[in-house]
Amino acid sequence: MILLFSFFLALIFGGPAFAENSTITPQNGTEIDYGPDPMELEIRQDPRCLPGCFFETNILGSWWLEDFPQNCTTVCAPFGFRIDGQTDLSEKQLTEILKNMKNVIAFQFAVTHTRFKNTHFLAKLETVDCYDVGTFMHSINYRMEDIGLLNLSNVSCNIDIGTNNNMTRLNLPQLNLVHSPYANYSSFTVSVSYNHPDFCITVPEMLKFMVYNDTNFEWMIGDYCRLSNNSELLSQKYCDVRDTPLEVMASDCLKIVGNLLIDEKNQNFVGKLANVDTIFGNLIIRNTNLTDTNFLGSLITIMSMREGEPVILIENNPELRNVTIPKFVKYHAPQTHVPVQMYNNSAELSKTSKFCYDLQNQLTDTMTWIVRINGLVCDYIQRDIDAEIARQTRDNLGSGRSVVFLMGIFVLNILF
Repeated sequence: MILLFSFFLALIFGGPAFAENSTITPQNGTEIDYGPDPMELEIRQDPRCLPGCFFETNILGSWWLEDFPQNCTTVCAPFGFRIDGQTDLSEKQLTEILKNMKNVIAFQFAVTHTRFKNTHFLAKLETVDCYDVGTFMHSINYRMEDIGLLNLSNVSCNIDIGTNNNMTRLNLPQLNLVHSPYANYSSFTVSVSYNHPDFCITVPEMLKFMVYNDTNFEWMIGDYCRLSNNSELLSQKYCDVRDTPLEVMASDCLKIVGNLLIDEKNQNFVGKLANVDTIFGNLIIRNTNLTDTNFLGSLITIMSMREGEPVILIENNPELRNVTIPKFVKYHAPQTHVPVQMYNNSAELSKTSKFCYDLQNQLTDTMTWIVRINGLVCDYIQRDIDAEIARQTRDNLGSGRSVVFLMGIFVLNILF
């Protein structure tokens, strides 16, 4: 564990790594040789890594440029592949150096702390394999407007793209998350956050991140790009409610893009949502006279990118007595503690815990706080119901004892 920790410190802080064997010197001064790092060894034994095609440091810079395998289409980087603030090469130089590189095998692929507007110098790059456990990172690049890797297709890494102040687009049209052919690890983690305030991700990009059901979406913050110019998605029954409100939306939409607000103005058109299985945004039901949510019978997934907001907010619907979304099982709510919230609807919703528990059990086995009705989690709703039943039982028993007591007095009066 100490050795792995040392390896990741080298990746994070950019210190070049050279030695094939790692050593640790204990306090008594005796040097212990633990042999090659297991991650390094895994790359060195990968049959795709040919002799002469290893990048033996972790930062691409002029000081070791002559050792970079410029003629290899597959570059293997046992210590990671980084282009960062220490990289002293121009875009033109990088384009020339990397013109043959199509595949990278490394436990970290990082472009960080640079001043580049994009990474077009990696134009030939097609695949990055981190054995499913490493990270594909573009972070803290203050001038970067987009990543712009148009040929990058298969990435077997966790994704971390964030704090790029000028980035408004990913521009990764071909990127697919795929499991490494030489590894079989756990699920991927995807994080895209705190880029430019106008940052948006395209629906096709998000769909490719969603290909595995167990992908862990962490800090997905931003918005979805408009569909207006995407004829392919429009033909597949994707409907953007920002451009086409529910009142005039087609009745056969399967996917909704944008925050869906159902209110007193459009509540008569909720039948159009009968086939919708995914909402790329938030769902709000507010100030309606609806009595149930049966129109959401096909809804499976809600993928919000609005930080701190619930994916479902249902409030001020005095006639709403039944909140059932039977197929709803997947959501993303960035930095939101309670993703499903209901307030000030009919009293019937608070008189039973069924609706609360049904939604909670559909979404999680452990997180008992993710659904609340009038601020109460399901267990507290049931607690209050049980307490009321107990009170009524005590009152009824008390009334029964009083009747028996009075009857006893009446009988005694007759007898004596």
